[in-house]
Amino acid sequence: MESNYNGLTSKEAQDRLKRDGYNIIHQEKSPNKVILFLKEFKDPMILILIASSLISFLLKEYIDSFIILFVVLLNSIISFVQEVKAYKALSSLKKLSSPKCLIKRDNKELYISSQEVVEGDLLILEEGSIIPADAKLIKINHLLVDESSLTGESFPVEKKFVSNSETYRLDYVYASSEVLEGKAEAIITKTGKNTEIGKIALVASKKKEQTPLEKRLDKLGFQLGIITIVICLIIFIFSYLKGGKLMETFITSISLGVAAIPEGLPSVVTITLSLGVMKMVKKKVIVSKLPSVETLGSISLICSDKTGTLTQNIMEVEEAYFDKYVTNFSSYKKEIFYFLLCSSVNKEKGSPTEKAIYNLGEKIGIIKEKIDEMYPKIDELPFSSTNKYMETTHIIDSKKIKIIKGAPEIVLAKCNYKNINNPTFFDNKQKELVIKDISVLTKKALRLIACAISVEDKIIFVGVLGLRDPLRKEAPLSVERMLKAGVKVKMITGDHKDTAFEIAKKSGIAKLESEVMEGKEIDSLSEKEFMKRIKNTTVFARVSPLHKLKIVKAYQKLDEIVAMTGDGVNDAPSLKMAHVGIAMGKGGKEVAKEASDIIIQDDNFSTIVDALEEGRNIYANIRKAVLFLLSSNIAEVLVMVSGLFFSIPLPLLAIHILFINLISDSLPALALGLDKKEEDVMKEVPRKQKDTLFSKDGMFILFFYSLLIFFLTIFSFLLPPCLYLYNLDLPINIENIQFAILVDEVLMKSRTIAFSTLSLCELFHMISMSSINHSLVHILKKKNWLLIITFIVGVILQILITTVPILTTIFKTTPLNFIEWIIIFLLSMTPLLMHEIFKKKTNH
Repeated sequence: MESNYNGLTSKEAQDRLKRDGYNIIHQEKSPNKVILFLKEFKDPMILILIASSLISFLLKEYIDSFIILFVVLLNSIISFVQEVKAYKALSSLKKLSSPKCLIKRDNKELYISSQEVVEGDLLILEEGSIIPADAKLIKINHLLVDESSLTGESFPVEKKFVSNSETYRLDYVYASSEVLEGKAEAIITKTGKNTEIGKIALVASKKKEQTPLEKRLDKLGFQLGIITIVICLIIFIFSYLKGGKLMETFITSISLGVAAIPEGLPSVVTITLSLGVMKMVKKKVIVSKLPSVETLGSISLICSDKTGTLTQNIMEVEEAYFDKYVTNFSSYKKEIFYFLLCSSVNKEKGSPTEKAIYNLGEKIGIIKEKIDEMYPKIDELPFSSTNKYMETTHIIDSKKIKIIKGAPEIVLAKCNYKNINNPTFFDNKQKELVIKDISVLTKKALRLIACAISVEDKIIFVGVLGLRDPLRKEAPLSVERMLKAGVKVKMITGDHKDTAFEIAKKSGIAKLESEVMEGKEIDSLSEKEFMKRIKNTTVFARVSPLHKLKIVKAYQKLDEIVAMTGDGVNDAPSLKMAHVGIAMGKGGKEVAKEASDIIIQDDNFSTIVDALEEGRNIYANIRKAVLFLLSSNIAEVLVMVSGLFFSIPLPLLAIHILFINLISDSLPALALGLDKKEEDVMKEVPRKQKDTLFSKDGMFILFFYSLLIFFLTIFSFLLPPCLYLYNLDLPINIENIQFAILVDEVLMKSRTIAFSTLSLCELFHMISMSSINHSLVHILKKKNWLLIITFIVGVILQILITTVPILTTIFKTTPLNFIEWIIIFLLSMTPLLMHEIFKKKTNH
């Protein structure tokens, strides 16, 4: 089909650009920083603390009010800064320069930004062109296009003027595709979000479901908020009914609210995730959504692409058949010479198949550019899907020689001789034997290409090359690590069933052909049958984008936490649907990256395994931090409540609780959040979706250590009144203790000792939480310096608070003697001693 269409005028193009806008797919606007900061205060725990601060201010408890507000603002600022950093890191990744394209306007050819093309523009295509928009072809000169980003098919598509009902028509080219060979002209029909890539991007832009971690933390925050309000109300009513003064009762309730809320939880989780993200960048992993790091660590099933992820994404000549099977090509330079001469490849451009032959030629000393100079083409018949071969004509040694290269069955049918060094007659019986021989290469899932030369009346069979996109060397080990970690590995590819199975078998994903399911089978099965079949399926071949989406949804219905890898536009919906979408950063399309949560920069499956390990470690650290914070806060609440029920003054003041929550809670929790990973983290089975942060031994840790720290604190609080009674030679009973504790000096001493005991208990508890199942020796060998520094700083600050006059005034404490500090340290070490008793493993 030919056309005399010469494109638009500049004025027409400008008018259409104003009407339709730039040729870009809608991207999310950058978040408003003010709104982003205000969102940090939506957490129920934070709102309760703000309310506590306001009430404290109204009650003229200015120091308490200021400290509560300071803690809230500090945590919110830290979380906000980390969110902004994460967004900027993602934005910098997306800042790619807009490619240029060649168009015709005002009857002149010119290069413009692909964003500026409009409907009606005349697009000129040549080898290497990235197609900027959907367009109808009007001129074609042997056009081969790579549409793998849309279709998932790894082989190029030959464009021609054929009317058909396929989704991607042969007389159209589509945005994001690449021209591999030939030239063409096309009229742009659709731009931006109206293109096929734009429609897929629209599906991918839908809001994604919350990650498991987000759900757990939101639920935990809501529950803690409700519990805090209920506790405050109960205590307020109880105290008031017992005859307490209104203002004192308010202060008591606020103190309890502060004790119940782990102020550092939001910032500890955010910082742990953010620093985990920074670690992952060093491992060539970019995270676009913080909670996805943890979710990656919890995946139970991964759907991996084949090309470029498990394989190297480069075609390679692996084996050949000349007069016999060959894997060493150095003795067959003459045969490779003919294969290479009959091609349009060069160092920069060429189809994957042609590039593979080019690279083979270089390895054995045949340089394509040199042989082209020596034996230039005098005629050429381009490859077509109808003929399934190409033909070039050259003058070699004063003889006119035609070289034929294409599908083995087509090339063999033309041949009447074999052996280019000593031609002998080649009959049909011998051809059948050759076909039988090369079928061995077919069974190995190699892509076959044959060659013959025509000299005078002889068409001589040269041989057959077997090509493959080779498996990455590290892929089998990476798959093995993933399987040992209890993660099911599924391969999803648009490639042929045999090719997919061969790679899956070599990588350790599949063992039997019965584990392979093709796209056409998916279509033929009912939903019930499909759900049953996928349980034993490890490889999905010849699948479409809709199939990928169906597969991901099906595994999610089976309660799997699913990760999906992909690089093409066609992968975007399934990347968005998966719990964790993993895009390939090296060869991936921008739409795939937009839809994903995590981007692998080197497109390597082993990098995904490393990211999984880091994700598991991050979750383990967050869990340790949460259990530590909550067990500490429950202990604080119990200590405060016990004072009311036993009709004694509050063992701790609000300012003591705030200090503990900031220094003895938040900093240790952060140290735990940044703890080094355990060696056996990849030997654990994946968590189930229903698992909470308190599953397994979580509840035991929470309540045992809460009660232990509570009893130790109350015991230390009662020591001074007991000693006071002992010195007065009075009987030690509840009535006398209640009397003794009202003495100002005794009460001050009791609160100081209880405050110090609780604070140091939590520091020792922090050390034991570093490795729940291992001994103290193992914990020290990990050399988490932040943990050690936090412990030392916490102890020093606690001593200063009870020693420095200005601090004792602010915190309402009194100096302690050496013996009292010895008693405090002995009591405070009890959580660490209990850890050593209950640990499940020892470090040898």
